[in-house]
Amino acid sequence: VTLSPLWGPGMDIIADPAGVKHVPIGAMENTVYLGITPLLLAGLAILFGRRRRQRVLFWGIVFLLFAIMALGPYLYVQGTRTVPLPYQILDQIPLAGDRRAPTRMIVFGTVGLAVLAGVGFDLLTSWLRQNYRKLVPLAGLLLFGFVVLEYWNPPVQVSELARPALFEQIREEPGDFSVLHAPWGRLTGFG
Repeated sequence: VTLSPLWGPGMDIIADPAGVKHVPIGAMENTVYLGITPLLLAGLAILFGRRRRQRVLFWGIVFLLFAIMALGPYLYVQGTRTVPLPYQILDQIPLAGDRRAPTRMIVFGTVGLAVLAGVGFDLLTSWLRQNYRKLVPLAGLLLFGFVVLEYWNPPVQVSELARPALFEQIREEPGDFSVLHAPWGRLTGFG
């Protein structure tokens, strides 16, 4: 996790230990950030979306279902297994139960959250348009700025990688050709 102007200096990603069912907090496969601004806008949609009740209800269920499924087969509180969760049912279904990381289901949950946040944004701007028409562009820019600030993740480490000696040999060969070197993973060595 890289440094953020809002959340601090960050930390190195913890690699998932092999053969362990429950990986520690901060591990790459079980860390997700939903965002305060989208959650607040989704809350606005849930509280005040009376005219859009069916849409809000459907996407709220999508968000909650996949957020709960992303927690895995059990809820862990401070490293202790507490409550069984519905992911256990999915885990027993042939082919569907062969998933390696339940947290990847949060991707579908974020789709639900994004739609709810969009409905909340629409409600907010509609209300502002009726009462304070001139503030609508400012509110839009302000919310956009909050989202950018929240998710902004500048690179932590930029350094020059050593060039293998093989590249020097290739450079000396006669002919007109190009070599593309596409390294895998980050500088931390993971991936």
